[in-house]
Amino acid sequence: MILKSLPLILSASIAMAAPIVDIAPESESFLRVPIFNRNPTDLSTVHAMDEARWAPLSNINAADFAAQVEARYFAAPAINELISYTLVCALGTPKQDVELIFDSGSANLWVKPAYYEPGLSTSHKKLDETFSIEYGSANTLGTYRNDVLSLESVTINQDFGITDHVVGISEKTQGIIGVGPDILTKITSKKRTVPTPMDNLLSAGEIKKNIFGVYFERMKDGGHSIRNGEVIFGGYDTSRYSGDIIWADAPTDYPEKAYWGLNFDKITFGDKEISADPINGISDTGTSLILLSPTYFKVLMDAIPSAAIHKDMISFPITSLKSLKDMTFVVKGKELTITPE
Repeated sequence: MILKSLPLILSASIAMAAPIVDIAPESESFLRVPIFNRNPTDLSTVHAMDEARWAPLSNINAADFAAQVEARYFAAPAINELISYTLVCALGTPKQDVELIFDSGSANLWVKPAYYEPGLSTSHKKLDETFSIEYGSANTLGTYRNDVLSLESVTINQDFGITDHVVGISEKTQGIIGVGPDILTKITSKKRTVPTPMDNLLSAGEIKKNIFGVYFERMKDGGHSIRNGEVIFGGYDTSRYSGDIIWADAPTDYPEKAYWGLNFDKITFGDKEISADPINGISDTGTSLILLSPTYFKVLMDAIPSAAIHKDMISFPITSLKSLKDMTFVVKGKELTITPE
C-alpha cells in the first residue's frame, strides 16, 4: 500500500514475528493476557482504514514533528477498527469488564461511558484534566479519571480517559489501551506525561522488565471473538518463535523516534532490492498492512508480474500468485522473511 511520505509502517504481526527485545531466561515473572481478533465484514476497506490511521504523519516533516513533541501535542494516528486485536480487562471496584483495542501505535487508555460507569465504582477518582485526540477525520475528547485497572489477576491504579464526544470511531469500539512510548500520552489539558499501563505494572513490581511481547495467530475465516493470541507484559514466550532474538536499533529521527520504530538495513523482494539503503520503520499492532512510501512501492509493484494500482494498493491477477517471491526485511544483518503464503 502507498504511504505518502513516511518510509515504512509494519503490521506488528509481521514485525513482532521475531522479537526485538531480550530478557534473560528465568522463571515466569510476567503477566499473560489473551487477545481476540475482530475480523472485518468487508476486507476491501482495510486499506482505507490503514491509510487514515497514518495520514496525519505521512505529510509532516521531522522538524515539524519535533516541534510538536516540544509543544507536547500530537495529531495521533487513527485506529484500524476492521482488523483489530482486543483484550478484556476491567475497571473499577467492583470490576466492570471492558474490551479494549490493543494498540502499540498510541499510548493512552480511554473508554466510552457506556462501558464504564464511574458512579458504580468505590475506587473511582475524577481528575481535574481533559483530553482531546485527533485521528485524521475522527476525534475523541473527554475527561481524565483514576481507578483500578485489572489485567487477569493483577490490579494497578491507572489514569485513563472517559469520552464525552466521539466522531468517526466505530460504535462497537469500547475503548483503546495504548502501549506505545509514553511521549505519546501528552495530549491532556495539563500537557503531562501520563503513566501507561506498562509504566504502572513496572512501578508496582508486577513485572520486572519494561518490555512486552505480542503473539498473533494466523487469521482464519469466521475468527470473530475467538482467542487469537496473547500479550505478555514484562517478557515473551520463547515457545512462540524460532531462531535467535534480534536487537534492533531505535531510530533517532522523528516521527519514527516517537513510536516503536526500528532501523532496517534493506528490504528485498526475491532478488530485487526494494530499498538498498537503510530506512526507518514503525511496528504497529493497529495496522494490518505493510505501508510503503511511493518510491519503494513502485519498485515492489514493478517486480510483480501484471501488477497494477487499485485504490493505492497493489493488485495482480491470481495467475501471478505462483510467481510471487519472498519479501525480506533485513535487521542488523538478520533476515525476517514473509513468504507468499
